[in-house]
Amino acid sequence: WRSVDFLLRGESVQTNPYLREFAAAAWLPQLLEAPECASLLAVRGRSLRKELSEAFGALAACRRALGKLRGAGAGLDDVRIIDLCCGKGFGSLVMSLSLPGARVLAVDANPDMELAHFRGRPNLSFLELDVTSLGASCRLEEALAAGAAAAGAQPAAGGG
Repeated sequence: WRSVDFLLRGESVQTNPYLREFAAAAWLPQLLEAPECASLLAVRGRSLRKELSEAFGALAACRRALGKLRGAGAGLDDVRIIDLCCGKGFGSLVMSLSLPGARVLAVDANPDMELAHFRGRPNLSFLELDVTSLGASCRLEEALAAGAAAAGAQPAAGGG
């Protein structure tokens, strides 16, 4: 049994609204079967609950912000979400799966980040960048302007 299997059968899915949303996600069966996601979902139970709660909390915040923008009449044809200091990329992956019309750019300073779980997500890319470094904002702007294909950003299929 994997941690994610215990999580899905446990009480926290009933009591935590973010974990409940994860358990009900239409894309969950595909994620559970994807070999490239195996190591991501194999983390210890407590860590998995934390990662998923944070990811779905961020997703809820993005949805609220997008709702406010829509309510204000903003055109949302080209939504871009930036996940700074993305760590393992749980949040980035959840955003790309839950908001397939948005482009998600995961940013982290770790050059050895495991990106296998980003594969097959055309709306998800990774930029290796220390956001505290001199010139970081310029590189980030370049990546966004080029649709995350420039300034060192890697398409999801290239990671790993």
